[in-house]
Amino acid sequence: MYCFEIVNIDKLHIVEFNGFPNKNLFTTIEWINFVKETQNAVPIIIRITDDQELIGYFSGLIVKKFGVKILGSPFNGWTTGYMGFDVIEGYDKINLIEPIAKFLFKTTKCLFIQISDLYIEETKLKNTKYKYIMNKSIELNIDRTDEELFRGFKATCRALIRQFERRGASIEIAEPDEQFAAEYYEQLQEVFAKQKLVPTYDISRVLGLIKNLNSDQLLCLRVRNPEWKCIATSIFVGYNQRFYFWGGASFRAFQSYRPNEYMLWYAMRYFREKDYRYFDMYGERDYKYKFRPNRIAYPCIMIARFKILLNLRDLAKRLFWVLLRIRGLKKGLSNIISCKDDV
Repeated sequence: MYCFEIVNIDKLHIVEFNGFPNKNLFTTIEWINFVKETQNAVPIIIRITDDQELIGYFSGLIVKKFGVKILGSPFNGWTTGYMGFDVIEGYDKINLIEPIAKFLFKTTKCLFIQISDLYIEETKLKNTKYKYIMNKSIELNIDRTDEELFRGFKATCRALIRQFERRGASIEIAEPDEQFAAEYYEQLQEVFAKQKLVPTYDISRVLGLIKNLNSDQLLCLRVRNPEWKCIATSIFVGYNQRFYFWGGASFRAFQSYRPNEYMLWYAMRYFREKDYRYFDMYGERDYKYKFRPNRIAYPCIMIARFKILLNLRDLAKRLFWVLLRIRGLKKGLSNIISCKDDV
């Protein structure tokens, strides 16, 4: 019989909590504290036993959206790929979904639960009552030599990397500090402005990330042109043989230096030397396919106390992107007015 115990984050047995073979970055204490701080969320960590034998842990956080109490593991907008369960090797997580949902509804009084877990198989979900969507990403096995990796990229990608090396730009590991955060966010704003949008998060999200993660979990890269101007930045995060492309940005005027592809190439070799094996590029984008990664998918499971909340969740997601577009248009108009005032 399952037993669920909510454990205070400050009283966790860290060795036990981190001791699962497929433990991922997004269920570490550091990452949970990052989400707690940047989302004003309350961590919920549950120790799971079966007949007093440890099965694993479930990690999530509670937030309120439009007055509705939500348990996310994780939730949309947290810049967090997946969380869910950490369990002993060979245990089928599908068996835990229904009992953990009942426990959470009863003890936390939340009305909506969302769980994304890399190791829950879609084939097993098809025969359940749960609504889910498949989140898509792409992943590259980096457990190869430089020559093997490079040869696997598309010819256009190899050419761009060589161009970076010839054209005089330089790359460095940046100190994760306020200066780096400001450089990254300035470039990110330009990237979104090209699409008449504004970034989906503010600079406090970047500051929260670099504050809460330790040096083993975080890599910040900066590219400079020959005049020593910072023209591109990127952020990578990693844990337990798997690292992720959390964010990257660059100034359009300096794209001829080809900084974006080279930052990814540098990160692959950096983490491989630390015995990492997989690079999750964190979402599908056409430009990432130049590296010839493999497609992966994992479920986002939605469980609502009342069915209408499932529809409201989809509506809120669409509304978010509409508001983002409006904010981008307003900012563009504001910039035009400002320029006219300066004339």
